Formats: sequence, C-alpha cells, structure tokens
Amino acid sequence: MAMPTRPGALVIPPLARSHVARPRLDTVFEAAVREASLVLVSAPAGAGKSSAVSGWLARRTGGGAWYSLDAEDNDPALFWRSIAAALHLERVETADARWIATALVQQ
Repeated sequence: MAMPTRPGALVIPPLARSHVARPRLDTVFEAAVREASLVLVSAPAGAGKSSAVSGWLARRTGGGAWYSLDAEDNDPALFWRSIAAALHLERVETADARWIATALVQQ
C-alpha cells in the first residue's frame, strides 16, 4: 500500500491584505536559492516566516515549492514522499532521502 503525502503541507498560505513586502528578505532568499536547490527557513513561532516566504514566492518569477513541517513528519516515509510531492519530482510514491538528494543534485 502506498504511503500518502500531506497535501495540506504543500499549500502556500495566502497573503494578508496588510502584507508588507520585505525587499531585503527577498534579496536574501534569492541569494539562497542561487546557492542551493533546497532552502530551509527556520525561526521562532510568530517571527513572520510564512508571511515573508509566501510574499517572496508571490513576487518572484522563478517559481518555488512550499512545505510546512508537522509532527507527522517524524515518519520518514511520509516526510520524504511529501517532500518529493512538494518538489514535483517523479516517483513520489517510492521516494526516499537518497533518491530525492540525487534528484536535487541533478537539477
């Protein structure tokens, strides 16, 4: 039986009407994606991570993927299949860490 992914984790949060663009952070995010295929944004709750990244994704032309971590991600099989789905990789149902790392390096 195929392990499901967490589709809700792949949905980019909508921007609030009061969203404030942060060009300096946009520049930092753009520099990060030029250096790596995958970037992790980590900060305390309420720091504005979701707002900053979803705003940046909405303004950029290069596209991007979204994945929100949850306690369910402690299951490696679910986590790696969900990451593969977020990255729109083939073989989502059989994805594992090694295969995803190889796919990212080859891009």
